[in-house]
Amino acid sequence: MDAIVRAHLERALAHIREASIAVNEQAKIRTVQELADQLSGSNKLQADLRAQQTPADESSTSIHV
Repeated sequence: MDAIVRAHLERALAHIREASIAVNEQAKIRTVQELADQLSGSNKLQADLRAQQTPADESSTSIHV
């Protein structure tokens, strides 16, 4: 799946899940901007970790995200 489409779908699903929890549990939820900022930070962290991997890391048994 195209990375941009996937990112948009993941962001939408995260927001829907949070809204569902807020409705069902009457909890305070993040704003759309707060959610987007946190997801962007998470995506940047994943990209940074991938960039730091060496060829030796790729053959290890660790889980890659």
